[in-house]
Amino acid sequence: MQLWDSYSLGEGRKLIDGCKSIEPFTPNDSFQFAVELKETNELIGDLYFKMDEAGKQAEIGYTFAPKFQGQGLASEAVRKLIDYAFKEKGLHRIYGVTDPRHSRSIAMMKRMGMRQEAHFKESLWFKGTWADDVVFAILEKEWR
Repeated sequence: MQLWDSYSLGEGRKLIDGCKSIEPFTPNDSFQFAVELKETNELIGDLYFKMDEAGKQAEIGYTFAPKFQGQGLASEAVRKLIDYAFKEKGLHRIYGVTDPRHSRSIAMMKRMGMRQEAHFKESLWFKGTWADDVVFAILEKEWR
């Protein structure tokens, strides 16, 4: 359930090249972390992380190839990123936003200990129709 309909190879290369010039965890900037399978170094997904201006809050997102979903791999990667952001980078709050129909994404955020903070009705024009957004978040003190 991405905002885009398709992503060309050229767009992918542009995104990757753009990340090469960005330091992860830069306030007021976003970064895409590649996730690869340990055994084969195969790219299996990515994690989106966008810091706020003060560098104390961030939005997290994730996309994994269908054949690697449902195996705990995304949970492992998301857990490690959240843990690092709180413990090593001193973030205060991390949140995720999804469509309330996206039950797998909601389940992921709940597995991370995130709680629902908001449900915005018809707040996003999404692929030709209005869609709701739900926001889940966790504070550093809740993560510990």
